[in-house]
Amino acid sequence: MIKKTVFSIGLTLCLLLVTAAPALAKAPDFQWYDNAPFTYIAADCSQYGYDFTIADTWDEEGHMLTFYNKDGSFDYVIWHGTVLHTFTNTVTGKSISATMTNTLIKDDWSDDIWEFRGFFQRFVVPGVGPIFMDGGHKIFHAVWMPDGSLHFELISNAGPTAYTENDFSGLCAYLAEE
Repeated sequence: MIKKTVFSIGLTLCLLLVTAAPALAKAPDFQWYDNAPFTYIAADCSQYGYDFTIADTWDEEGHMLTFYNKDGSFDYVIWHGTVLHTFTNTVTGKSISATMTNTLIKDDWSDDIWEFRGFFQRFVVPGVGPIFMDGGHKIFHAVWMPDGSLHFELISNAGPTAYTENDFSGLCAYLAEE
């Protein structure tokens, strides 16, 4: 009797799953990525009275999950990234590195709205404290520039904004010290 009941329940569950499967959304696609490190000039410290620029070496890896609606069409994508940032004084070579994690959510490819969550920049010096921080929850409007580059205009912000607002004063002061 117990075997028949267990078998009946199991068979019923299997039939429910088989008949419900077409109504369920497609499983999310999972993809790892590992971008090649690149370096660019992030700031000119002359505006703070120092005679050097700061190079930012950006090394990112992470994964991406793409979710779908019941009809199989795109719903949204979530990127989870880990970035090793190294800011370097281009004159003396003094540098500081930190690892950040952040999340990017994109739910509509027909608009240019991008949503970021997490700390994008968080540099803390022992005995000094934070010298450069940027993160929280930010919503940007992405604008393609004539030269093909992508520029992000801040729409909404909750959190520290040193990078977003181009305030490199603390980072310049730290990298100027000998």
